[in-house]
Amino acid sequence: MDDGMMHDLLKPISELAGNMSQLEVDDATANAVLAEVLQGQENANDETAKEREERAAKTEARGKALEALRNAQMAARLDAQLQQEKNDVRIRVAIKYYERAAHDFARAIDGGAIREDHLSNTTAAMTAYIDRARALRLQLKEPVFENDGADGEQRRAIFSTLIAATNAPILARGVQTRKLALATDQDWSRFVLLADCADSFMSYIKSLKDQKPPEAILRALQEVLKQMELLAPKLRGEEPS
Repeated sequence: MDDGMMHDLLKPISELAGNMSQLEVDDATANAVLAEVLQGQENANDETAKEREERAAKTEARGKALEALRNAQMAARLDAQLQQEKNDVRIRVAIKYYERAAHDFARAIDGGAIREDHLSNTTAAMTAYIDRARALRLQLKEPVFENDGADGEQRRAIFSTLIAATNAPILARGVQTRKLALATDQDWSRFVLLADCADSFMSYIKSLKDQKPPEAILRALQEVLKQMELLAPKLRGEEPS
C-alpha cells in the first residue's frame, strides 16, 4: 500500500475521530444528568418502556461508533506494517479489523448515533474499509477456503446500511465487480470477487422491498451463485467427480 492510499484511509479516520468526540460525556453533561436524577423519580416514572428502549438502543449505537473508530485505527496501523512484513497471518488480522470497523459503523448508523451531516464521511470510510479488506483478501498467498472467505451476512448488512443511509450505488458495485471476476483466471481471486458481487446484488434486491427486481439482475445473481458453487470444490482441494 503506497503513501497516497494510506493517507486516503487515515483521512476519514481522523475526521471521524473529531466527530466521535461529541459522544464522550463531559463534566457539564454529567452534572446535568445528576441534577435531573436528584429531582426525584418523577422523570423516571414518566418515561415509557418504549422511550427506555430507544434510549438504550441509542447508547448501544454510540458504543458501536466508538468501537468502529478503534477498529479502524487498528486496521490502518496493521496495514501500514504490511509494508515491512507481509504474510497471510498479518493480512488476515488487518482484514478482520477493517471489516469490524465497517460493520460497527453500520450498526451505529442504524441506531441513529451518527448525525446526518456526518453520514457522508462515515459511509465513505466504510466503503474504503470494505474495499481495502477485499484487496487484502486477494493478496493471500495460501488462502484457506473454509476460513478466508468474507462473512456474507455481515457484508450484506454493511451494504444495506450504505444504501439506506446515502443511496450508495451498490448495484453498480456488483456489476463492476462481476466484470473484474470474469476477467481473472485465478480461482481464488474470482471467487472473492464473485462473492462480493453476489452480496451487492442481494443487498440491492433487498432494498427494493415490495418492488419487483429487474429480471437481468436476478439472472446475473443466479449465474454468479452457480459460478461460485462450481469453484468451491476446487478451492477446497476436492477431486473432481
